Amino acid sequence: MNFKPASRLKLYHFLAGLILIQGCALFTAAPDRIIEEGYYDIRYPALTDEKIFVMEMEDSVVIYLFDEKDQEEIRDIISLPGEITEDRYIAVSFSKSSFDLDLLSFLFKYRPVRYDMPRQLNSELSGVLFAGYRRDIYSVDYVPGLPGNMRQELSHTGFSLGLFSGFGSTFVNPWVTSGSIDSEYDGVVWMNGVAVLLATPNVNIAVGMGLDYLLDGNRHYWIYQHRPWLGFAVGIDLN
Repeated sequence: MNFKPASRLKLYHFLAGLILIQGCALFTAAPDRIIEEGYYDIRYPALTDEKIFVMEMEDSVVIYLFDEKDQEEIRDIISLPGEITEDRYIAVSFSKSSFDLDLLSFLFKYRPVRYDMPRQLNSELSGVLFAGYRRDIYSVDYVPGLPGNMRQELSHTGFSLGLFSGFGSTFVNPWVTSGSIDSEYDGVVWMNGVAVLLATPNVNIAVGMGLDYLLDGNRHYWIYQHRPWLGFAVGIDLN
């Protein structure tokens, strides 16, 4: 089968996206235990109005409660083992906020109608840095196990909202320059925008809205210069 240059390029982009997704899964594979040691805000139950310290042992989650008047004095310790009897059931949820830094790649961009060009769904290579506000929510719950017993189940959800900036490629031809050029080539664009990110156990996924700035002399003719688009991205944590 013979591919035209543009079709061959799109195939390369698609394959590169698949490789990136698999690479993200390798770098961010979820361990058996998922809670990061540190200070958190308790969400449920209302054990204290102050910060708590949470650490994860091999088979249990340990929560340290501090005295409200003296934050260096521990007033209670709650241990949540891997297995409990039904009469000792307790569910706990806690969260924390942090700065988030990620490396993202937008696999697909949706571009609205522009002049005579219909709406587009483009697959283009890109690499951007994402920085923003992150909120992580952890839950320690128990589900039925052996008769009369319950086993521990941990869950984690992370959300981020922030800005991104980086570089990508775009296919430039006579149709996207209103007939102002005769050639076809891959242009380099500077990408900026805002994104919402969801952290999953194996890969971070994001939806973003951005603007592209073509960096060569044909930017004056490019119909998508500084025009908004919506995109889907995958990425990995850098912090």
